[in-house]
Amino acid sequence: MTFLPTYLHGERGLSLGMAGLITAGIPLGNVMGAMHAGWVRNRVTVRRQQMYLTGVLCSTGMLTMALVPVPWLVPVGAFALGWACMQVFPTIMTLPYELPGIKPREIAVVSSFLFTLFTFGLVIGPLLTGALQQTTGSLRTAFLIVPLVHMGIFIVAFASEHGLPPLPRVQRDRARAVAVGAAAGGD
Repeated sequence: MTFLPTYLHGERGLSLGMAGLITAGIPLGNVMGAMHAGWVRNRVTVRRQQMYLTGVLCSTGMLTMALVPVPWLVPVGAFALGWACMQVFPTIMTLPYELPGIKPREIAVVSSFLFTLFTFGLVIGPLLTGALQQTTGSLRTAFLIVPLVHMGIFIVAFASEHGLPPLPRVQRDRARAVAVGAAAGGD
């Protein structure tokens, strides 16, 4: 989102100060989303539903920042985008631990691979945005394409009948959890 202040100032006509405040709405949403992620995950116990929520909110936040003519809704879109991104992060980070038959050293490899993908996205995103801006002459195109990518991933990965299984229930009995962990052995 490094291009967001430029877009808000150049194409939406907002002052640089307001563009900076709106851009700060995304990390503020990240912080609030991180604080609410556990609460949301306890209420929405089916992972697929949680992914629906975050996919729709991410796309809605981006489209709000790109298209809505009402300026006071733009910070709401930025905050919603940041909040939704942090809702999905813990779920994605737990996936390696739930793969059947995976060993501890393989969990580390899969987790590292996920972080590598995130970092790759942070590097490629601004490059693709710049290329789109030079090709089309508008940063708005990037704001319209990115939500489509979000929705495409959402449709392919989570709307099929073979989506992620429901979230397993957390064992509340500490002694039983330790016994199960000891019986499973380690690597």
